Amino acid sequence: CMPNLRALPEDERRALVERAVDLATDHFARDGFNCAESVLRGVAQALSLPLDDALLMAATPFGGGIGRAGAVCGALSGGVMALGLAFGRTEPSPERKEVAYAHARNLWQRFVEQAGNESCRAVNALSFGHPDHKALCTRIVSAGARLAAEELLREGD
Repeated sequence: CMPNLRALPEDERRALVERAVDLATDHFARDGFNCAESVLRGVAQALSLPLDDALLMAATPFGGGIGRAGAVCGALSGGVMALGLAFGRTEPSPERKEVAYAHARNLWQRFVEQAGNESCRAVNALSFGHPDHKALCTRIVSAGARLAAEELLREGD
């Protein structure tokens, strides 16, 4: 499903990215999903990637930097999971693994460049109970969804 999306005109790809951002932001700010769930769900919905309940459930503990440990940002984890929907594998294929790893590395690098760090604790210095926490994390979810969707729609491999 990815090759035909990548062949879309630039303006249509941009619209899909914006849709992914809007959906992820709504899931987080309005619907009560966590950062990882929101990015995974929003990107998958916008790009029509296969997303079943089991995978969405698997994203849940990644929220808050893995169970609120402040480790790897959940928005980044959700984005990496979305990449796996397009580039992952179900059989041992070294080539497919390398493609998936390359996309994940690109996403990680762009996320760190934009957010300044990969860790939840660093990109969101506010405590989870802080009144401004949700607004800050909403911006991070937006960035994670944007970067993941852009990586999925990036031309070439």
